[in-house]
Amino acid sequence: MIWIDGKKPLKLSNGQKSIISKRLVSFRGLIPTDFARKCRGYQEIKHWKTTEFRLFLLYVGPAALRKVLDDQKYEHFLLFHTAIYILVSDNSENPAWISFAQSLLNLFVQKIPQLYYKELLVYNMHSLLHIESDVKLHGALDSYSAFEFENYMQILKRMLRTNSSQ
Repeated sequence: MIWIDGKKPLKLSNGQKSIISKRLVSFRGLIPTDFARKCRGYQEIKHWKTTEFRLFLLYVGPAALRKVLDDQKYEHFLLFHTAIYILVSDNSENPAWISFAQSLLNLFVQKIPQLYYKELLVYNMHSLLHIESDVKLHGALDSYSAFEFENYMQILKRMLRTNSSQ
């Protein structure tokens, strides 16, 4: 969101956002049917579902951002992408791969104040420093994910709003 709605100089130019958006939309036809949602442009990012952010982070983000972000920020994004990719893959069963992914996440968090600003180091960023123990305890990140429940959120919200005791 810093790239889209942030303050200058962190915010991307309209031209950069347009390039990313066009790339994302062009990927739609390339996304296998296994994925419930296809890529949408940056203009709709506030309405993206969790599975869309997952698709972006794990698969299309590196291609969409290549040569658009400056080299330092692109490499920073790749640290996060690679670490999470490892932690959702079969490699998440291998202690050496888990440790490698954690070292990438540590570096990712460490570089945030240099590339962005220290106020970004909130609880979510801090929790990245502890993913290694979660994966060792529970397995791959996808094995205890909430993604599969995302499509039921409207049903749950409706149940909370009604007086029904179903």
